[in-house]
Amino acid sequence: MVNNQKLLCLVIKIGKDDKMKKVFIMSEIESLEAENHIKEHNKDCVIYNGGVHAAIGGRISYFFTPTGLGMACGVQCACGWSKECTDVSDW
Repeated sequence: MVNNQKLLCLVIKIGKDDKMKKVFIMSEIESLEAENHIKEHNKDCVIYNGGVHAAIGGRISYFFTPTGLGMACGVQCACGWSKECTDVSDW
C-alpha cells in the first residue's frame, strides 16, 4: 500500500490469454475524487437516467495516462464530459 491508503485496483485484460494484463491503481484520494465528480456530473448529465444503467453499464469510464512523472487518471462519461482525478502529491 502507498502511504497506508486504500487503493482501487483495476486489472485490464488485453488479448486472448492471461499473459497480457495491465494493472491500474488509484489511491483512495483519487477514487473518492472520481466518485464525487461523478455524483456532481450526474446532476447535469443529459444521458443519466436516474441511476438506471444499460445491461453492461458503460456510461462512466476510467482513463489512465502514463506520464514522465507518474500515472494520471480520471473519469469520463459517454456524453463527452471528463474530469481528471490525479493526486500529484503521490508522485
